[in-house]
Amino acid sequence: HTAYRRQRQMCIRDSSKGKQYMEAHHLIPMSNQENFLPVNIDREENIVCICPNCHRAIHYGSNEEKKERLCKLYDIRGNGLKSSGINIDKGGLLKLYKIDQ
Repeated sequence: HTAYRRQRQMCIRDSSKGKQYMEAHHLIPMSNQENFLPVNIDREENIVCICPNCHRAIHYGSNEEKKERLCKLYDIRGNGLKSSGINIDKGGLLKLYKIDQ
């Protein structure tokens, strides 16, 4: 819960035995590191805390489900990415996930 408040992420839906549960997700997948050198994308500005349902939807959902979540996350984290030297716009992020705008 503290991580959610600090990072202002979009969901707290899952629970296990009454406790909130979040997962970390690299907004820009680490497999794209070489495209952002010399900036290291394994950093706080590129890591979001999301519930397991949203995490699965980003990895395995329909393009519509992925796009909805990724756009929300980009709206929250886009300025932080830019201020840390990670230059990507919303369209560029969607392309990394093979999603048309």
